[in-house]
Amino acid sequence: MKRRDFLKVSAASAAVASVTGCSSDSAEPAKPIEQPITDPIAGESHAWAQCQSNCWAWCPLKVITKDGKIIRIEPHTEGDDNFDSGFIHNKACAKGLMLKELVYSPERLTKPLKRVGKRGEGKFEEISWEQAASEIAQSLRSTIDSCGNRAVMLGNGSGAAHSSYPIMGPHVRLMNLLGGFQKTYGYYSACMKEQAIPYTFGPSTKNLAYGQGTGSSSVTEMKHSDYILSFGYNPLEMFMTGGGEGHHFAQTLESNDIKFVYVDPRYTDTCLGREDDWLGIRPGTDGALIEAIFHQVLVAYGYDSETNTFADKRGNWANTAILGLTNKSLEEYKTKLELELESGEITDGNAQYAEHIEPEDNLYDYIMGTFTGKAKTPEWAAPICGVPAGKIREVAQDLLSADAPFICSGQGIQRNACGEQVMRAIYTLPVLLNAIGRRGTNNGDLPMVAAAGPGAAMIPMAFWSDPTVPGFIGGTAPASVVKAKIPTYKTFEAMVRGHEMTERSDGVLGMTVDSDTPENDEKYGTNIKFLMTIAGNTVNQHGDIEEVKKVLSLEPTPGQKEEPGLDMHVVIDTQMTPTAQWADIVLPDTTWTERYDYIASDNTTVYTVPSIEPIGDSKPVFEFLVMLAEEMGVTGFATKGLTQEAMTKTFIDEAVNGPMGDPTLPHWSDHEEHGYVFTHKFEEPSIGMEKEFNQRGGGVKLSTPSTLVEAYSPRLAWIASDKGWDKDEEYVDGGVTALPKYLRTWEDFEDQDAIDEGFEFQLVNYHTKGRAHSTFHNCPTLRKVYEDAIWINPYDANNLGIISGEMVDVASPRGTIEVPAKVTTRIAMGVVAIGQGAWHKKLGNKDVGGCANTLTRQKPTPLAKGNPMNSVRVRITKA
Repeated sequence: MKRRDFLKVSAASAAVASVTGCSSDSAEPAKPIEQPITDPIAGESHAWAQCQSNCWAWCPLKVITKDGKIIRIEPHTEGDDNFDSGFIHNKACAKGLMLKELVYSPERLTKPLKRVGKRGEGKFEEISWEQAASEIAQSLRSTIDSCGNRAVMLGNGSGAAHSSYPIMGPHVRLMNLLGGFQKTYGYYSACMKEQAIPYTFGPSTKNLAYGQGTGSSSVTEMKHSDYILSFGYNPLEMFMTGGGEGHHFAQTLESNDIKFVYVDPRYTDTCLGREDDWLGIRPGTDGALIEAIFHQVLVAYGYDSETNTFADKRGNWANTAILGLTNKSLEEYKTKLELELESGEITDGNAQYAEHIEPEDNLYDYIMGTFTGKAKTPEWAAPICGVPAGKIREVAQDLLSADAPFICSGQGIQRNACGEQVMRAIYTLPVLLNAIGRRGTNNGDLPMVAAAGPGAAMIPMAFWSDPTVPGFIGGTAPASVVKAKIPTYKTFEAMVRGHEMTERSDGVLGMTVDSDTPENDEKYGTNIKFLMTIAGNTVNQHGDIEEVKKVLSLEPTPGQKEEPGLDMHVVIDTQMTPTAQWADIVLPDTTWTERYDYIASDNTTVYTVPSIEPIGDSKPVFEFLVMLAEEMGVTGFATKGLTQEAMTKTFIDEAVNGPMGDPTLPHWSDHEEHGYVFTHKFEEPSIGMEKEFNQRGGGVKLSTPSTLVEAYSPRLAWIASDKGWDKDEEYVDGGVTALPKYLRTWEDFEDQDAIDEGFEFQLVNYHTKGRAHSTFHNCPTLRKVYEDAIWINPYDANNLGIISGEMVDVASPRGTIEVPAKVTTRIAMGVVAIGQGAWHKKLGNKDVGGCANTLTRQKPTPLAKGNPMNSVRVRITKA
């Protein structure tokens, strides 16, 4: 349907057709919600759009317009919020309802811009789309010709995370048609757990939650549990939509008499009386708490080292399921590998690491202190984590007594300097308890969205970005020649020293490693020279903003592989973000109300059409990429003149009928005729890792080299050895160990050097209700409703002489922000907290915008090379 026709739809079309238009033969096919309508009396029209910010809810939105202007945004109210109906779906929160303010924001980009003066000065001149395409094409071609495709990077961006094009769309295809680009690995949100999962459960651990392979259970599986232990899982603030994950969580607790223990430095809105106990732990010390729980469990199991058996049958099952639980089991495994090497008949991928396996470094003896004399008792852990020893014993006993304990974690827990270690420990805990792969349990990870399994509306977006698959914009292309992948958190570092990066030194995957002669390791060979960021605010969201700005300030001689700095930085966005201010060319994208799109919202599909004309000279990024492809002389990218509307409809064709299509999805014609939002029957997903932990005879079969849960990782034993990866001396043991261990880190609660310098508080940053990462920050209503303030415990505030509402300076070794204080008992003593994502705004020597990354450090974690955003010590003084 054309936009002009769409806006003329009569009020009579409001009646939902009785037919579904869905090609499924199911008895309960997808149901249409509502067509666009017009109110002839009020002169109002409404269209369906969708909130595409990165909170993973994707709520449908009613965009109410009059005379071509948005006058308000409303949530949809169709359907119900009852699991039993099967048609539950998301309803917008305050963020999505502020979309009008985003569309008409003073920071809204409306014209293509070119930098004049130095980067970061914020001085731009207007240019045409044609000039932008010409100059970008010239720079891109020059970079590829002189430095190769490895020098080209698409920046991390999720400001329109679930649109059908910015994340996995045509820009990826175009770069692949040009020979490839640097595709970093490791999300800012979850890179440490992304490393911990394959090392523990294997690389084939999968489910469909959040696009990541984690193997976790659904939120609603909690209703079959009798005990929930949550390490920072906070759905009521992260997913506060009606009908969404927060709703699933709250309804599950309300329908089940279940004990809920919450571990977090903050008392979040997920608690508010729902919890039975809140453990206000010190940031970064969850590993010590878990080790003490391990101790209590192993003592209760009663181990006999002579027979290598446990008095409790759960211990014996764990000893067969976990690699490295006991000395004897690990010794037998090492002997098996050595025999394979000797015979040449190798069946286990860990055989190459056999010489690095140390049987004495097993989980039982480490926890019991057999060889060190340092048992990981509750009394040992209490002064570290701040949780009383008696309380640790109570948690352990509850876990042992529960029939189906549900152990889960949020992603903030792994965003610290040794986040990989704590996640591996969390994953090991439910296995030790034989509380995984069965009804009411979880594998320790972030629970899966309730509607993300069977019954969810799955859209195969990955096929859009693979040029080797015949598809929606025609033809095939060679696969990318760039196989190496740089960690996302080393993006800016790669602009300075990418040419010398290796897998051993910097975790660059896909590079040749010489096990005998490290100096012969393959080097990446070039710095990143060309950066294009679409719907991303990486300057604001990366650690240590001042360091990022220093890198972007460099002006190299074009075409020099080893000369630090970018030749060109292109930003495509809807807002003049802190990142756009550091670009050479800024291009105005259309908002979610001004373009065609097709997105899945849990078990709902939404076909969106423009409700207003694009503001100014903004243009859908797809249509600019068509221009850029033509300028580059690329054939096979898209038919000349293909529009966002035609592209979206072709994508829907692929989503329904393509190689990975789902024929139960409604076709675009069904959406236009019967309803722009379709709900799909909700079915509860499968239990996390049920297949892997229910082999015949009660065995375990994973995709790890040993097929077991590798609490002890032989590969990590190699990485930690002198022949492995380069060691970072700021980390204890280099930060990498074969077993998951609690390790001291820089700027942790015991960092005496930082304390002596006056940085007496630990800082954590969290996802506030008023933003999705940094999206919606420039909406004034949200800034009034959700105050950006630093949380301080009353005890600490009294010592500082600070009262609520008073402006304070929060300083780290990297910089200072000025924010109001919020004195509250909902934060642990010695800890302060601030919502992440506020826009950096430098005034003098302070950031008055209150951006947490003015304070954080750019140093990566030791294994995943990820972001340690919650390892920060700060000083607080009156402003």
